[in-house]
Amino acid sequence: MNKNKIIKAPEMEYWVKTQPKFLIEIYDNGSLRRLEHLNADGKSHGLSTNWHENGQKQYEENYVNGEPHGLYTEWHENRQKKYEVNWVHGEKKGLATEWHENGEKKSETNYVKRGQWCEEHGLWLEWHVNGQKQTEGNVVDGKQHGEWKHFDEQGELTKTETYDNGELVKEPNENHRFSHEEVQPIM
Repeated sequence: MNKNKIIKAPEMEYWVKTQPKFLIEIYDNGSLRRLEHLNADGKSHGLSTNWHENGQKQYEENYVNGEPHGLYTEWHENRQKKYEVNWVHGEKKGLATEWHENGEKKSETNYVKRGQWCEEHGLWLEWHVNGQKQTEGNVVDGKQHGEWKHFDEQGELTKTETYDNGELVKEPNENHRFSHEEVQPIM
């Protein structure tokens, strides 16, 4: 008796092998889409890997009894790292980093346990695709708090906002830079 099953669904094919169990998805072009280890209860357990349709790895993550646990890493189709965060028993924890397709850092934030949930907490940073800082501010319990600064692609401060518990309390201070034509010498 063959204990392997093939289940057809639109756009993908699932293949479940009984011991150990795997979930396999295939793209229409025949390339591997997903390989996931399953425990005896059919829950994700161990390494799960997904691929882009072009065959490049899309993401890898680990599970323990159906919950994400361990390092999650995602890649752009061009093989540049896209996102990385650590999971602990189904919740993001620690530094989360995102990258642009060109490999420049896109954002960083921290996840910490705050009461019942893990939330963004601490310094939040974003960068333009050219590597210049775009945004800098603090997050407290998942909400913007304090002064947030925004920068243009040359790294010049363009505006400042102030938040209290996620609410904008001080209107943006637009920082206007004058061109040489706008500045007239004083005589």
